[in-house]
Amino acid sequence: MIKKQSVTIPLTTISLISMLAIQAYFLKANFQSNKTSFQNDVNASLELIIDDVKQDWEERRFELHKFDLLDTNLVKIEYDFGNGINPSVSLVDPISGDLFLKHNFITKYDPDTLTKEFLFNKAFNKLKRIGKQTVYFSVNRPIDDRYENYTDTLSANIRLLDSLLVDNFDNYAIQADYELVFIEEDSTYELNDEKAYISNFFKLKDRGDQRQIAVLIPKPFWAIVQRSSSLIVASLFVVLLVVFSFWFLTDMIKKQRILAQTKDDFIDNVTHELLTPISTLHVSLESLDRYHVLDNKEKARDYLKISKMELSRISGLLQNVLQVSLHNPGVVSLKMTNVDLKALINEVIDYYSVKSKGEIHFKVAPFSNIEVKADVYRLNNVFYNLIDNALKYSNRTPKEIEINVHTGDKVAVDVKDNGIGIPREDQDKIFEKFHRVSQNGVHDVKGMGIGLYQSKTIMNKMGGDLRLKSSSESGSIFSIVLNPC
Repeated sequence: MIKKQSVTIPLTTISLISMLAIQAYFLKANFQSNKTSFQNDVNASLELIIDDVKQDWEERRFELHKFDLLDTNLVKIEYDFGNGINPSVSLVDPISGDLFLKHNFITKYDPDTLTKEFLFNKAFNKLKRIGKQTVYFSVNRPIDDRYENYTDTLSANIRLLDSLLVDNFDNYAIQADYELVFIEEDSTYELNDEKAYISNFFKLKDRGDQRQIAVLIPKPFWAIVQRSSSLIVASLFVVLLVVFSFWFLTDMIKKQRILAQTKDDFIDNVTHELLTPISTLHVSLESLDRYHVLDNKEKARDYLKISKMELSRISGLLQNVLQVSLHNPGVVSLKMTNVDLKALINEVIDYYSVKSKGEIHFKVAPFSNIEVKADVYRLNNVFYNLIDNALKYSNRTPKEIEINVHTGDKVAVDVKDNGIGIPREDQDKIFEKFHRVSQNGVHDVKGMGIGLYQSKTIMNKMGGDLRLKSSSESGSIFSIVLNPC
């Protein structure tokens, strides 16, 4: 199982990285496509409005040309109304009287509606083109010179260009700050900022103004990204979903691995915890059988007492295992009675005194006899768990246990040992199920990791508590809190 898990994580990681790489590739391709589309749209927007700006320039030039035709110092205009039939407008030299231009109308008009202004506007109100060339009315040298001057000096309407560009950008969904760049016709433009974009250059006019114009967008990146916003959001959602799934799967695999390791450790430690009292029981019974201990009633009583206590411990150990079972988190049933606290403590001390053959020194501060409300069997196990832990985690000889009883609204029994103490990082976790204190990362002390958890659970159900008061390199102090009768 663990081997399969160790293969699953690398395979999942490789799959995730491959998926992210493919996603990044398609996002980059989409970005490049949108970049090209963005550049084409900018060029198209400018190219479209350049024609409009040129048209505006030609119309303004023609309007000036019309005003020159009305200058009586340059040309004389003669009108022939003809009673509405074939009227005409003639341009005549004001000095010589020579005819420059005559415009005949073939349409019949109502004589009452004909005016000079009407005929002039009908004759000269529109630009006339042959192909792409604008046709103007060549009259005489002064008129022609002025027309040429307008061609050379009249500038394109940049405000109109800017306004049309804003409208076209809206039509192409281009949302970006821009600048207009002008250069002379024979000049070149170098773009210093590699992140910026500049469009193609277009001539403002066919003649006269030799400038070319382009659109510079200093920061086109976000404008391009915005075109891919829906795809990016969808991709991010998919990536986050896959990453979350990967994290969830990895976390589940890690928990499964920890659970498998915990199960193995639990089985090993349960076996060890069972073998210890069974070995003690075996020795006691063998002594009764082989060494004629039965002839010495006092020793026989001690060995029988040890055997009884060890059987009780085996029974309690098995019940603890069943109650914390992952498959059967059983409900603890309690048999609450009035317990003589002093008698119970003395019984615990007698048990360990006989078992350890004087290797443990108990020191109990005097206290008035008091009864507490508890399950005597469960409370015994709580004391056993605390003292067993004190013995396991002690490298001093002799091992010392101090017991102090404090009375008040609650009865607190402080159990102090001279062990190695509990590391600070473990002090908040010692009452968690299956948590075991390690030394330098190594669990070199046998145990199941359920003793303190079960003891605290039992004390809470009895209406009391089990607390760690303090812990240092000189030992730990646990406090058993009980309700007085």
